Amino acid sequence: WKDMRRPVSTGIEGMMGGKAQVVGKTRDGAKVLLRGELWDAVCGDELAVGDTVKVTRFERMKLVVRKETNSGGL
Repeated sequence: WKDMRRPVSTGIEGMMGGKAQVVGKTRDGAKVLLRGELWDAVCGDELAVGDTVKVTRFERMKLVVRKETNSGGL
């Protein structure tokens, strides 16, 4: 029964919510590294190489991401 409650970890559904690293900029977005694979990504925010992003959607072979904010700890 526990196996039935596990979150999806494969395919497109498994990428949702995953964290990726920006490795390059493109004309209309960025290249991100997610689980060892390079993907084209689009984001509403300005991205820089080295930023961490979170995957929110998948559209037309591109990841739609949002920039992770550093919540400064104590």
